Amino acid sequence: MSKTFDVPKAFLERTTVFDTPTYPFSRIYIEKPVQGFRVNPLKRPPASFLSQFVPIPWEKNGFYYEEEKLGNHPYHHAGAFYIQEPSAMAVVNLLDLEPHHVVLDVSAAPGGKSTHIASLLSNEGLLISNEIDSTRFQSLLSNIERMGISNTVVTNQSPKDLVTHLPQMFDRILVDAPCSGEGLFRKDPSSRLQWSLALVESCAIRQKEILETVFDRLKPGGILVYSTCTFSREENEQVILDFLAKHNDFELYQHPLFAHFNTKVTQGVGAKILPNEVRGEGHYLAVLRRQGSVVPKSFKPWRGNTRSAIFNQFVQEFLKDVTLPFTFQHKNLFYGLPHMEEFRRLHIVRAGILLGEFSDTRFTPAHHFSHVLSPQHVQRVLALELKDDRVLRYLKGEELAVENIEDGWTLVTVDHLSLGWGKVSKGRLKNHYPKGLRLI
Repeated sequence: MSKTFDVPKAFLERTTVFDTPTYPFSRIYIEKPVQGFRVNPLKRPPASFLSQFVPIPWEKNGFYYEEEKLGNHPYHHAGAFYIQEPSAMAVVNLLDLEPHHVVLDVSAAPGGKSTHIASLLSNEGLLISNEIDSTRFQSLLSNIERMGISNTVVTNQSPKDLVTHLPQMFDRILVDAPCSGEGLFRKDPSSRLQWSLALVESCAIRQKEILETVFDRLKPGGILVYSTCTFSREENEQVILDFLAKHNDFELYQHPLFAHFNTKVTQGVGAKILPNEVRGEGHYLAVLRRQGSVVPKSFKPWRGNTRSAIFNQFVQEFLKDVTLPFTFQHKNLFYGLPHMEEFRRLHIVRAGILLGEFSDTRFTPAHHFSHVLSPQHVQRVLALELKDDRVLRYLKGEELAVENIEDGWTLVTVDHLSLGWGKVSKGRLKNHYPKGLRLI
């Protein structure tokens, strides 16, 4: 019996157009999916670690890997890399980002593309990272914290509700549209069970609605990237052609990155990443430019700056050589806000850095804060090397014995990469690594 028996027959019949003389498309389903990770340029791991892996051609910070449990590696916990399917890494590079850009990621969870965008903005500019599904944005938040991202506002709204309160302010918009998931059939066999032609058609309707909802928040001269992880023409080329027919101030852009991928099967309407042609799963990519000149965005400055005496005491006692952003107090929490206008009507889940929480007598720094800081920014550091068994013990939540560290909040690092907080008292480091992230 064929190992592809669980791939819908109607789907396979639609994909024969992707066959090559030496590689029928259906053969991909008897092969292992491709795995990759993307290095975080804000927290780069040692070169000796990266030298073990094969680079991904279309992503300068991307590498293929075979190891099944790379997600347990201490460098992963430190936010030095993000495990991401190789084809998905191409999407953000199509935005041609500059550090000052203002960007909207419409469907952001679990955070692969948002963290990629933020890293290329170098924690400058501004990213609005939106996720409509309230059950998914926690993974988005966790990844933003781990990667040391400070310039992102995470929102939880429908695209329609979101743009109601936003001006035409974006230099770049990413619509990584919800789709029928055909490109994930090899990686996620369970997704095959959900597929039908009716699903393809309903997804296409939704994709068009999202595009129509958000496009007008793009500045003249800006770029909108549309992507899916599916192969169907209805969800890809036809969505773009229908959009262009309605909006003559937009034009297709054949990005140089498309040279790695197939534009023949799309007849030049974007590009498809086909698993029988490259080492990656399935994707569709299209780049739209809005005609006109870019008008620089002027942000309204924040007024006032709220800091409690308790927080100021923490800064003076435990930090050094660090410039903090505008700080904002909400109930008993402190945030370090990115340079942005105050969008009071948005459903904001996280704005900038969660610095920590305070009571009348003490301030407790947040895990997010530790990942934004570097060792040179703190007074006390427990500097560990990868081979030190205390690294894994820390990630498991154990208390550690320490020497020559004064009592107080201490940043724990592995090879100069921040892992999290501990609090030293009388030669013992109480572990403050979040319980939900600890190794089992």
